[in-house]
Amino acid sequence: DDSHATQRSCDIACMASPWLFFTGFAIIFSAIFSKIWRVNRLLNNASRFKRIKVLAFDVIWPFVFILTMNLCLLLGWTFLDPLVWTRVERDKANSYGICEGGPTSTVFVGLLITVNIGAIILANVQAY
Repeated sequence: DDSHATQRSCDIACMASPWLFFTGFAIIFSAIFSKIWRVNRLLNNASRFKRIKVLAFDVIWPFVFILTMNLCLLLGWTFLDPLVWTRVERDKANSYGICEGGPTSTVFVGLLITVNIGAIILANVQAY
């Protein structure tokens, strides 16, 4: 029903979904990745009988890098080609709304997925 929400608020809601998904994934996954990174540093130095102290600063860079990459891509997507809400009418009595993006949106989704899958692959290498 168009009386409950304006076109602008629906557009904002459309773009909020990728923001929430990718920033949430980046925060949760980078915390796990940082823990794996810390354990890997400890075990690599333990095999050489070297005692080290791993500080939070030493392992925060994966979090900063993954989150920064996601935020930069999301900002570019939001400013260049944001998702927009459109109503599709099937007939005079029935219609539905969808979030649509242009061709640049597909590029940004691909880049975001590539960055995050790359981080997953790197975490698997670190865990192995």
